[in-house]
Amino acid sequence: MAYILCTLLLSVMSLSCVFSTCYNLYLQPIYAQSTNGSLMNNFTTYTNPVYKITMQFPSDWTVSYNGLGSYTNVAGFYPPLSNVSVHFPAHLILSVLDYAKNITLDNYTHLIDNRANMAGMHLLTKHLTTISGRQAQSEIYEFNVAGSSIVNPIFYTVSGNKVYVLSFFAERAEYFKYLPILERMVTTFVIY
Repeated sequence: MAYILCTLLLSVMSLSCVFSTCYNLYLQPIYAQSTNGSLMNNFTTYTNPVYKITMQFPSDWTVSYNGLGSYTNVAGFYPPLSNVSVHFPAHLILSVLDYAKNITLDNYTHLIDNRANMAGMHLLTKHLTTISGRQAQSEIYEFNVAGSSIVNPIFYTVSGNKVYVLSFFAERAEYFKYLPILERMVTTFVIY
């Protein structure tokens, strides 16, 4: 239930991390290193001329437009399955919500927070950021699905009557290995 509601809410990081910068107890930055340098080398560009958006993603990931669970979901990005013991494979959902009237970032943040509370999702961290040169919100939630702890970072920004949302989902044990990739995907997201 929480996952379904979360994909409708749309989904950024983990308990103590914002992008690849983690903070120890003294708030000194500790930069996460990718264990495999090749993870960051082979990216390709996703382009959607209908919504006027582009974003880089790993070239070995699959882009899907089917079975996304909501009419607002534009595309899903899925890494290759690497471990049969992972019950909930990592993925990123790109969504665009088109409202009849303009909406503010504060209004949408309030809506997301209310829906997440109703779904029983635990908010780990929340802060303002920038996406594609626009003020944006970054929120990280955690919830359980079939005994697995799922970390669900959500990044979103508003442009007029549209809300652009990047929602990432991964089991807690797998989450940190995807942080450098997630950072690149979010920082290369462009609304043109």
